Amino acid sequence: MNVSATLNIMRHAFHAGLADYRAIFTWRSWLAGWYVRVLFQVGFFALIGERLGDDDKTYYLLVGNAMLIAGQLGVFSLNMTSAERWTGTLPLLVASPSSPVLVFSARGAYLAVDGALSALAALCVAGPIFGMDLPWPRVLAVIPITLVIAVASYAFGTFLAGVVFRFRSINSLVVVTTYVALMAACGVNVPLSYYPEPVEILSRLL
Repeated sequence: MNVSATLNIMRHAFHAGLADYRAIFTWRSWLAGWYVRVLFQVGFFALIGERLGDDDKTYYLLVGNAMLIAGQLGVFSLNMTSAERWTGTLPLLVASPSSPVLVFSARGAYLAVDGALSALAALCVAGPIFGMDLPWPRVLAVIPITLVIAVASYAFGTFLAGVVFRFRSINSLVVVTTYVALMAACGVNVPLSYYPEPVEILSRLL
């Protein structure tokens, strides 16, 4: 399979996934539902920092949990194989002439895009609300960082989806466990230097 054919397959798979997402959200429901939920999640942790009476801790928690949104949606790609099986499309995808790896890697890529947009939008709104300075143009550096987080988390979630493919009953457990592990171990709420050295090393690897 040449590069052109590979890109064509991935493009069609991405548009198919995007069509599924559009069936769930409109711009209005995304803003009034999902985005409001994201803002409240980020604001909740920022309020904890304010209760501690330390602006640095407030901003640390705010930025960390905004970036966590990008990782959270990436991990949600774990649900793709279960969703395909539930809708009856999984056998068709597996039996198609193209590689299932290509299809699954592109079909849910909208999650990485949505995660990055949600994280950046939460940071840009919650930051000023809590008095955090977003210096222009240096703040633009957060865009590629957020994209890396979103894509890496999506790749990690897709990998785990392949691992638990045969164990549908534990899929939700793996999603929740992975998300909580990322929240606890990746430094979004507690600096990695606070952890014991083995945990710190594992966290940095993640």
